[in-house]
Amino acid sequence: MTTLATNLALNPRTVLVPVDSVMDARGVSADKVFEMADGDGLQWVWNVAVNPKAKIRALRFWAREIAAPETTRDMRLDQVISLILGDRKNFHSGDVCHLLRVRRPTLLALRRQLGGKLQRRGGAIFPRAGIQNFLQTRWLGRVTTR
Repeated sequence: MTTLATNLALNPRTVLVPVDSVMDARGVSADKVFEMADGDGLQWVWNVAVNPKAKIRALRFWAREIAAPETTRDMRLDQVISLILGDRKNFHSGDVCHLLRVRRPTLLALRRQLGGKLQRRGGAIFPRAGIQNFLQTRWLGRVTTR
């Protein structure tokens, strides 16, 4: 059997990644990824599900922690969110879809939770503060019962 070593490169705009990306990067099962998210294995994990209390979660992981965990261990939540959002003040719908790795119907369902404002010509604008608040409240480290 031949082993093929790969080094998957992410687009610099890709900041949060879904479970399957962590599976690929770490070479582990989905169950193991969920175990790492709920235990001590991964610190920077958010549940972006429309209903965060539902049984099925939509977890997103900070790509930097997956790629270089040693660079993220001593960070605070506000620092991480600042790095995730960059210096932008407002985000368009497509940008938020890419950031959270969600499809437009999910974004529509999350719009109010993210503070999105509908635009006359279509789409929505999401202020930084709304996304920041969403990430603060959806971080698994803030959840007391996982």
